[in-house]
Amino acid sequence: MNDMRGFALLTKVHGALWRVDTPAGYIASGRMHYYIRDHQGNVRQVTDSDGNVEQDNHYYPYGMLMGESSDILATARSGRNPLLPSRANPYLYGGKEYLTTAGANLLDFTARTYDPTILLFHTPDPLRDKYLPVHSYLYCGANPINRIDPTGKDWKDDKVKKYVKRLTGKMDKKVEHLEKDVKKCENKIANLSQKGKDTTKEYKKIENLKAQINELKQSKNEIEQLGADKDNTYAFRNVDANGSHRVVKGKDGVIYIEKSSDALALHELRHIAQSKSSGGFVYDEKGVMRQSGLKNTVIRNELSAYRIQYSFDKYDFPSRVDDIRQINNLWLYELKDSNGNRLYEYLHTE
Repeated sequence: MNDMRGFALLTKVHGALWRVDTPAGYIASGRMHYYIRDHQGNVRQVTDSDGNVEQDNHYYPYGMLMGESSDILATARSGRNPLLPSRANPYLYGGKEYLTTAGANLLDFTARTYDPTILLFHTPDPLRDKYLPVHSYLYCGANPINRIDPTGKDWKDDKVKKYVKRLTGKMDKKVEHLEKDVKKCENKIANLSQKGKDTTKEYKKIENLKAQINELKQSKNEIEQLGADKDNTYAFRNVDANGSHRVVKGKDGVIYIEKSSDALALHELRHIAQSKSSGGFVYDEKGVMRQSGLKNTVIRNELSAYRIQYSFDKYDFPSRVDDIRQINNLWLYELKDSNGNRLYEYLHTE
């Protein structure tokens, strides 16, 4: 009998408490055993409270145990489960329970069971429509190196998670730096005021700095909302800095954000947020996301994307701008490519 209470799973055999499982490890016969996981959450080792290795696991990419894996406590009574006589700790690949009842060799991924020997789930993905045309029985869309599937129905890209964490960390530092600059301007205003001098210039600086802070905070909030999006899967794809930067829906159903820098990633992320808020994504025949709406709306969206790009890194920007308010309709009209052609002239013609 299993009884889930909080973060602990209490396992009873014939009415007596046999084992307590927690995310950090398990308790059996009054002893704590600790999990050591890799970056994907796979249990690689189990140790006792003194650091002695009790279980050592090595996996093939799709989760099958390698021959050199060992389970020192497999025959120890303190960790032995009557339903799993061959392994003291059944939580292995992905931190999921390894089921061997009735001769099965399956991993319990909550929504469905997975067989690492044939590299397939036993039932189709409940969210299969989200990942069309990817085969609905495949584990992680056939990419277990870069993806994880915590629930058996919604795989995630580990690289994306790490990149977003680094990116938002940089955004936090940028906001902190800008807020310090605001404080310096405020102190200068106080000093100038005491001397009866003009403070107009400093007030304009503060307006510029605060506008950038607001852009960065808005962008971070948009990124958090995309992270909570259950209907779409996003990934980043590096492209040449001199080429185009787009948002493209791949044949695997993943929405790829093309970038050559962090600032340009934020530019494209702003466009994704704009599309979601306007009713959904629109793609052309090649899967490239297109902005919908009137020209004035498209112009406003482009200006907004350039403003977050500038706020994050004014040196990673297509032209010299000293104030975020200079990023306006005229600026967009005059913006040119490397060949001297206006990039957005089509938006300003009748």
